[in-house]
Amino acid sequence: MILPQRPLQLHRTLPQKRILGFLIIVVFSAAFLAITVWTGAKILRVRQDKAVFANGVPAKSFNVWGYQADITSLYVNRMTVPPLHSGGLWPDFVLTVEYTDAQGVVHQSEREFGGPFGSVDDGPDLLVRYNPQHPDDYALSWAVAVAGNEIAGDVFEFLFLGSLAFIFAAVGWGISQEFYDARRAAEDGVEVDLQIVSAKEQFTNGQSTGMVLYRYLVPGEHKERQQSLDKEKPPLMLDESSKFMLGIRSPRNGSRVVLVSHDLFPFAFTAEEEKAIRERVAFCQVALHST
Repeated sequence: MILPQRPLQLHRTLPQKRILGFLIIVVFSAAFLAITVWTGAKILRVRQDKAVFANGVPAKSFNVWGYQADITSLYVNRMTVPPLHSGGLWPDFVLTVEYTDAQGVVHQSEREFGGPFGSVDDGPDLLVRYNPQHPDDYALSWAVAVAGNEIAGDVFEFLFLGSLAFIFAAVGWGISQEFYDARRAAEDGVEVDLQIVSAKEQFTNGQSTGMVLYRYLVPGEHKERQQSLDKEKPPLMLDESSKFMLGIRSPRNGSRVVLVSHDLFPFAFTAEEEKAIRERVAFCQVALHST
């Protein structure tokens, strides 16, 4: 056994780093999830618009004004509406709709719509229809004209943002798992000698990422595992030829293994304990070399 008897002490920076990283990930995941839900609500609004326009009654009078923007200018350049401006890769219309129902009540509401290639004609056929049972529910003919484009754009945004929310949630789960795996391993972990199959530095566009991908085998398994580690924080090697590294796992962690780095992270030891560990590692290296 290389490390002292359990329980071990976790390095003081581990909880801080993991909790901070977890909170950041949770914030991003929650934000993307909220936007995803909002996008899903937009799809329902489009479907409602079509139903109201098909079954509603025309407003006695109405007035529409606002602006139109496009993704090609990152929605910065705004053109006054009316008139409508044809073309655009992904036009977005932000309008104020004011209309009078049959009882003479004036209603005013904000309406935003648009989608990929969702251009509409600016002509005298502009109509506002509303639900006579619920006069606040209305539909604008311009919005109905681009309903298909809007749904297509919303579905794309829903899937894209939903995927991002899922990815961030998965990363957050991974961070929390790393912390709990290390804590459990510190409490009742069993040491395992991990056979290194390969260790390759990772590059992106010819530039080093500063990470090394280790492929290794766990005793009793035939399928390789892999993990990327900081080049400056290599694993604790158990032999001089760097064919074996030290891992530790708790029975409560299933098959997951915590790698111990050369500086003994994620655990913390006194100077005396670290000296004894280094001596046991040196003895193990000599023993493995002699075999």
